[in-house]
This record gives sequence, C-alpha cells and structure tokens, in this order.
Amino acid sequence: LMVGTPVGFYLLQRGWVDCEGYDLISYMTGKQGRESKVGKVHRKKRQQEQEPRIPKKTPEEVRAMLNEQIGLALSQGNLDVAVALHEKLSAQQPGCGWEREHLVAIIRGYLKSQQYEKASYFIRAHIDHFSENRFEMHVRLLKIMIQQQRPRKVLRYIKSMPLDYLSDPQKQELRKIAIHAKKQIKDGVLEVE
Repeated sequence: LMVGTPVGFYLLQRGWVDCEGYDLISYMTGKQGRESKVGKVHRKKRQQEQEPRIPKKTPEEVRAMLNEQIGLALSQGNLDVAVALHEKLSAQQPGCGWEREHLVAIIRGYLKSQQYEKASYFIRAHIDHFSENRFEMHVRLLKIMIQQQRPRKVLRYIKSMPLDYLSDPQKQELRKIAIHAKKQIKDGVLEVE
C-alpha cells in the first residue's frame, strides 16, 4: 500500500493509466470521463489517426510552387508579396537565388512606382548574380544616384568599375554620367550619406 499508492498517483498524474477519468484525482479536480487528461489524450490520438496523411513535398516541388506564386504575385503587381515569398523560399532552401525574369520584373516595378531605394537593392542583386545586361544595370543604378543627388558616390562607383573591359559606347555613356555628377558637385549639391 505504501509503495503502490504513490506510484499509482504518479501514473495517474502523468496520464499513463487509463481510468477514463473515474479515479480519485480526476474526481477531486472535477475532470471526469472525456474531460480527463487521459480522455483528452485518447481523443487526440483518434483524431490524428483519422486525419489523412499529406506526403511531404520535395525541395524541388517547394521551389517550383513558390516560384509559381512569385510569378503570380508579380503579374498582379504585388512586388512586396513576391519579395516576401522569395525570402520564404531562401529560408527553406539556403542559397536559392532569384529567377532572372522575376528579379527584372521587381526592378521595373519599383522603378515605375518610384521606390528607388528598393529598386537599387535589387539592381545590385542583379549585378551580383547575373552577367546578362550587367552594364545596363550599372547605368540604371548610377542614374538613380544622380536623381538622388549623390554625385560623389556616382564618381566613386564609376572609378570602381573595370573600365578596360567596356566598349567605347559604354565608356562614352559613363563619361556623360560623370559629367552630370561633376556639374551637380559644381552647383553645390550637398550629399547626405
């Protein structure tokens, strides 16, 4: 009796003994039958057994599904939703980059809505990850800096570019941007970093 009573109470409290709530502890706490701890555990087990098992998706399926949702969000003009979906994809699959057409659509959308800071961030991402139209992306970024009146930053950026690998028309375009930046400096533009 001295050994069995404490062991019995311990087993009842842990819910390891099925008395269907008709034990002393359940009676004292007012939880009997289906409302008892054991009754709730059994009810939960039955519900889990009855629920259909959904097979887990492979990483490729998850990526395809989220890329489809990103494309849908972009087609509806929901740029922030598309970015959030990509962040979710990157969290689930580290190292998963942007699809180029999605990134270009986001850049165009932010430029169209005049959200230049966001556009600049994604232009830099495009420059870092894709070689296609890299020079055009550099020029867009420089033009945003000119528009935001950051001429010194423009000149530093142009100096950091590998000019030896550019064609003559590309160099000429950079010269025009540099002239515009120098004019802003001459006009006394104050640059806030």
